[in-house]
Parts: sequence; structure tokens; C-alpha cells
Amino acid sequence: MMNKKIAIIGASVGGLLAAAKLQKQGFEVTIFEKGNAVGGLFSEVKTPFGQQELGMHVLYVNEEQRDFLGSIFGANSFDILKGTDVDIGGSYAFSKANFKSIYPKIENVEEQELAFREILENKSKPEKNSALGEITRRFGNFAGNQFVKPALEKLWLAAADELSAGALHCFFDLRRIVLADKANSDRLKQDSFLDSVIANPLQEKPAGSVFGGREGLVLKDERKDFNLLAKEWAEKSGVQLKFSKPAEVLNGKISISGKALSNDFHSCIVTTPTQTMFKETPKGLDQLELSIYYLKLQEKLGDSFPAYYMLCHDPSIKSSRIVNYEGYHKTKENQVATILSVEVLHEIGQQVSVEEIKSEVATVIKGVKVEEGHCFERKLKVCRPTLKNAEMLDNLQLDLQKKSPNFQQYFSGMRTDAGVFFSHQTIGMAYESALELIRKAS
Repeated sequence: MMNKKIAIIGASVGGLLAAAKLQKQGFEVTIFEKGNAVGGLFSEVKTPFGQQELGMHVLYVNEEQRDFLGSIFGANSFDILKGTDVDIGGSYAFSKANFKSIYPKIENVEEQELAFREILENKSKPEKNSALGEITRRFGNFAGNQFVKPALEKLWLAAADELSAGALHCFFDLRRIVLADKANSDRLKQDSFLDSVIANPLQEKPAGSVFGGREGLVLKDERKDFNLLAKEWAEKSGVQLKFSKPAEVLNGKISISGKALSNDFHSCIVTTPTQTMFKETPKGLDQLELSIYYLKLQEKLGDSFPAYYMLCHDPSIKSSRIVNYEGYHKTKENQVATILSVEVLHEIGQQVSVEEIKSEVATVIKGVKVEEGHCFERKLKVCRPTLKNAEMLDNLQLDLQKKSPNFQQYFSGMRTDAGVFFSHQTIGMAYESALELIRKAS
């Protein structure tokens, strides 16, 4: 039946999960991957210091999604992080490192009370427009202006009133903000609304539903060939997995090898960025570059860096995030020296030198000595989550749907304005698209 034939663009983790769910429900699924490997951004790259992850990747999944990944790649391919181990981040702001939260703590007691009072008293509806309005709604005037607004503007290199509300969900989850002690933290989390917008302030066991039952999956070093495993799974399950098949927009329609998908499929789930399907980048689309650096330290960090990563909010630091592989990879605990990854969002063509990154890391992590540094050659293009970009991407997707009105299209790729950025967020969007298709079919 035509309404059971589904195309999935991209063999990312999200694409594979969506395919597994749809196949189990009796759909006929074909995955088109432009490259020659599965996994998308959830992959490893070759560096002078051996194979390393492309940045940091913890897959945030629920139990059903974990089981599907186990059926594709093998249950023993991942280490599982649960509870408070799911996401342990630190921050660097005001020339000070804080390893307990991705936000600096408000030290002054009177300022703590002011921030809490503003948050507790405000239960307005979500802001649909600018990030500036959403910041005030979530955090109040004091905490919002003192902590969140500068961090967001530093990250995206844009004014908060030009950014969409979705910018708060991108790349770094800006909901976690440390304001006071555990008692106040628990007080906030008794309110379901506040629990949803504040999340887990002290990153201890939440009183509310912060993690929603999700687990974090981390690749084991001794993992097998993911491509081989995915091919074996596809053949056994009946899913068609086709490599070297880039999707492109021709005559306003999503096409593969010059043929519109709407000719042969009922629906499609696009897990790649919408703009990448066009031959030329849509005029006026505002993009940044993400550069990734790898640093080999002279010694292990050990307990001196207990977090998985550190977000750099200080405007004097160009680095966006420092990732500590030793922190969340159990198999790396016995390595001779720590390998750090440093991610930097910057304007196109304005790459930061390796020497400057080495100097910044030495500033942020006191006492650390960097032996060598390397910048990964590939630069990732990232849509800046501005209101203007949001409108452009919405219009592109609406135009594609209008050209093929009977061909349902779901876009779950990196839509920064919609709160979707890296793989752990696109996974959820792709999976939701599969669930929506199943609901409509029933």
C-alpha cells in the first residue's frame, strides 16, 4: 500500500530509530543516506591522538529507543548513564570555574531571594517570539539579565532580541541555572511549571520529572563496525538502506537521483538540515561555523575536572564548550593522558588558532598543561537561531509541502529556531515524526 511506504532522509541515529519504529508497525521503509556511513554526527573522526568523537555525544533516549538501538547496534555497544549521571556540566564565567552546574551560582543572599521571587511569581505562557522575552519569562529580570542573556548572546554572537525563543534550547540547554542551595532548588521543583522551565538547578536527584525517565548512552571504545551492524539489521528487518543517495530539491520537490520522492512514497522524514538539500544556500540565511579542536594534555585531569563538559560564558573566552572525554567514558579512565575536545562557534572564516585555544584551556582549567593541539579540518555550518532565519526556514518547508500537497513531509533536522540542534535533539524530533505517522495511519 502506498500509504505504508515511507522515505527517511539521512541514516543518522534519529533516522535509524524512526525507521526501526515504523518497520515494527508494518511500514515499508527506505533510508537514503548521502554519505557512506550511518550515525550522522554521532561518529568518530581520525585525529593525531587516535580516533575521537566528533565533539561530545551522549544519546538521550527513553527505554524503547534504547532497545531499538540495541537491536541495530547490539546492546553491548553502549555504556548507560542514569539519574544524575545523565548530564553533568560545569561553567566558566566571571573568570571563575564552577564544576557543579552549567551556570555560575548567585553568591549574594539578597540577590538569590530576588531571583527566586521573580521566578516563583511569574507563570506566564511561553514566549513565541524573541529570546529576550523568553529569558525574562523563565528567569525574571535579575537572573535573566545578569546570567542568561549575556551567555546566550556570547554563544550565538547575536543580540537576544534578534534571536528566536528557540535559541534557549539550542546546543547548550540554558534551562539549568544554579541560584541557591538544595532546599530552594527542591522548593522550585515542587511546582510542575517551574520544574519544566528551571529543570534541575543543582544537578542532584530531581524531585520533579526533569529527566523524564531518559537515559544517556555513550559509545564504548571497543564498539564494532556500526556500518556493518546497521546493514545486517536492515537486511534482517526488511528496511532498505541506501548509501551515496543525497536528497536534493528539484523543481520544488525533494528528490533522489533526479526523481521526486512523492512519485513512490506516501511520506518522508527529513533528518538532515533543510537548507542542505538546496543546490545553493538560500540567499540571506545567516550561518555560523563550528570548529572542533582536540588537545592532548601532559597528564590526566582526574578529579580536577569532574564534569563531562564546561560551558564558557565568559566573553573573554572564545571557546564555547570544553569536553572532557575522561569524565563520561568509563573505558578512558585508565588512559595515560586526557584528551579534551573544544568546540567554538564563530563567524564564517574567523577560525581561532590552535595556540589561542590552548591558552584559553590553560586559563579555564587551572594547572593544566597542553602537550599538543589539533583542529579538525571539517567546519560544520550552523544556522544562527534568529527570528529572520526561523521565518526563512519555515517558508522553505511550507513551499516544499505546497509543491507536493499529498506527500506528507516531516522536518526533524537541525532547526535551531525550533529547539533542534545536535544529534540528541534531532533524535527526539525524528522519533516523534514516526509516531505521528503511526497515529495518522491508525
